[in-house]
Amino acid sequence: MRFNWTAQLIFIVLLAILVWVVVFNLNYSSFRLDVPIQVVNLDETLAINENLTTLQVTARSRVLDHTKLKTGTFIDAILDFNGINSLGQHHLQPQITVHLKNVQIVNYHPQVFDITLVPKVEVSVELIADPIGFPASGYSLDSIGITPQVVKVFGPSGVVNPEAGAFVSINVDNKRNSFSASGQPEIRNAMGQKLANVSFLPAQVVVSVQIKKGESFKTLGFEPTFVNQLPAGYWLSIIEFDPVALTIKGDAEILESINSLVTTPIDLAGRSSDFTDKVSVTVPSKTILLGVNLINVKVKIGISSNNRQLILLPSYTNITEGLSVTSLSPTTITVILSGSPTKLAELNRSNTLLDLDLRGSLSGINTIDISPDMFKIPKGVEVVNFTPQTLEITLVKN
Repeated sequence: MRFNWTAQLIFIVLLAILVWVVVFNLNYSSFRLDVPIQVVNLDETLAINENLTTLQVTARSRVLDHTKLKTGTFIDAILDFNGINSLGQHHLQPQITVHLKNVQIVNYHPQVFDITLVPKVEVSVELIADPIGFPASGYSLDSIGITPQVVKVFGPSGVVNPEAGAFVSINVDNKRNSFSASGQPEIRNAMGQKLANVSFLPAQVVVSVQIKKGESFKTLGFEPTFVNQLPAGYWLSIIEFDPVALTIKGDAEILESINSLVTTPIDLAGRSSDFTDKVSVTVPSKTILLGVNLINVKVKIGISSNNRQLILLPSYTNITEGLSVTSLSPTTITVILSGSPTKLAELNRSNTLLDLDLRGSLSGINTIDISPDMFKIPKGVEVVNFTPQTLEITLVKN
């Protein structure tokens, strides 16, 4: 009889897998998990000032039980306030209970909680719907209603106040039809994390979601873009748009990532005073702009706080004998000066001059290039910028 090597090999492989599974499941290892904190026997008139959420627990168990421990409620972390009914600081050790065999608690952190008990306050707050996800492509949110819209919230005064926003999350991801579901109110901190030291009455509300066929709409403000730079000593003070916003439409998921509409560039070259312009916006991909793509923009220019602006009338020296100045274009020059606040406060047209040296200028129109050394200014003051850069002076014979 021939020996069946193929059957023998299959048997050996299966036996090896079985042995590996048995050894793996009997093998113990340690891992860490966050266990939700349960508060019991807290006086009804008191509230915990700290936001106590989880206890970091290091447990040792069979590998087979890791998933159970991470996804189930087989470990309790309890803070028992039995006998504690006074305001102020308290030190409380958590009580840990394990509801699964062959599980050992190796360590936990913190070992002791420093807890401040404060008076519990009660206020009424209006709930805000917080949709999670986006309706299916081609569908959009029509409206979200919450019943009841106003609930009572209980907790420490530092958290519970009428201005505190209370939210109800509702999953609308890939939905095509209107629906209702229960939701739990929550208050969040500045990082958007749920606070555990508050409670609500009622603890659950009904959220009604109306979904309609069609695209979503979003009204957005503008993000200006610029080319070139302002002259030295000037800065952008205020930018005003008319209209102040435009509306686009598209799938809700696409609109969610769009926070503003980017304008075509505004040219700042040579700008030293307020000006107006017209711009349009770049319409984001896969969206449609509603209305006319034309925006009036008003830009207000300011001067840096350590600078001062003066408008000067030029004076003339070394005019050729027999000639006189009959016209100047433009008639004034604007100069930006820098210095200490004391020095800037002392500046005036008597101690700050623009001296135009007309040596060699002939009868007719003469173009004079302005340079910083033409300004006569007090010591400790510097010329930052000036405009215009050139002047046209007309000389005629007397």
